[in-house]
Amino acid sequence: MQDKLVKILPRDFCINWAAIGSNTRRLTLISWALADLIRDTIERGEFEEAEVIAGVEASGIPIGFVIAEELELPFTIVRTRPHMQKKTAVTSLQTMPSGISATFADVANRKVILVDDVASTGETLSAAIRMLREAKAKPVGIVVLIDKQARQNIGGVPLKALIRVVLMTQP
Repeated sequence: MQDKLVKILPRDFCINWAAIGSNTRRLTLISWALADLIRDTIERGEFEEAEVIAGVEASGIPIGFVIAEELELPFTIVRTRPHMQKKTAVTSLQTMPSGISATFADVANRKVILVDDVASTGETLSAAIRMLREAKAKPVGIVVLIDKQARQNIGGVPLKALIRVVLMTQP
């Protein structure tokens, strides 16, 4: 019976959180809940005290911004893929490298908490961790709205989620 259950389970699934993401009030409220989760996690000693909040492009940016404001911390953006942006004095597009945005808070020698919407395979968050470390930052935690694989950490960095997807099987 258990083998049959495993065979019919999906390998992956989409999380459509548009009812939250398309509404600024709901997005703010869910971001406050994540900020509260960060506070609790720091109090329990599971995260070190953060000095910067980093929103992972794209959906981690608005969530991270609200969290940074709520926790009164500087904010930055981590871009894990190349980004198309207009050239400054020309109308054509240029590809900006992936990495830490120089426009926002500096992360060098600072403790950083990463923020994203959904943790799926962990590839994006692993890339963000690598980029932070290359920028001489110390990633001390990751918070996401939803963790699709119920992990405790990614790349040795503790992960906390408001919602963890847990596979249940019949005995």
